[in-house]
Amino acid sequence: MRNSFSCKGDLLITHWGFSGPGVLKLSSIAARELYGAKYKFKLIIQWSKLSYSDLSEKLNQLRQFNGKSNLYNTRPLPYLTKRLWIFLLNKMNIDKDKKWAEIISKEKEIMIKFLMNDEYQITNKGPFGDEFVTSGGVDLSQVSFKTMESFICKGLYLSGEILDVDGITGGFNFQHCWTSGWLAGVAIANSLR
Repeated sequence: MRNSFSCKGDLLITHWGFSGPGVLKLSSIAARELYGAKYKFKLIIQWSKLSYSDLSEKLNQLRQFNGKSNLYNTRPLPYLTKRLWIFLLNKMNIDKDKKWAEIISKEKEIMIKFLMNDEYQITNKGPFGDEFVTSGGVDLSQVSFKTMESFICKGLYLSGEILDVDGITGGFNFQHCWTSGWLAGVAIANSLR
């Protein structure tokens, strides 16, 4: 991909990949680029909002006050599940059974790097295959928002995903479809009177 996109939001880790509001919003923002890249791109996850120095201090405190605990038993960030933390430790090539007091500076740096900048190579769309929104369509400047009638072709009413409306997640798209369809239906009924 030529451009980079970023977004903050909750992340859902499934058996088949990443999902949740953050991923849905990001994929909506980058929809055209993702399509152009054939859904092959690099995803970078920042697991912590902490700065480098704050994260470094947090790891130092774990070494000092939880030194006898195994890495897998005491997570540096409480919202990382134990299973995810073990996965990340394996990805970092750091022994999960190691004690916090035993980690060396190089391992601490690796942890910080991964927690601030964890990379995943995405190679295709998820198992559901099709997008939930079309991302594109008739330009909104060509349609009356009161009636959904085309300015270019009188008597033609447009609604739903045929219009260039792309909500962040599916619920917004459904609402747009229902509302624009209702407006078009009322306008058509009024034009027949």
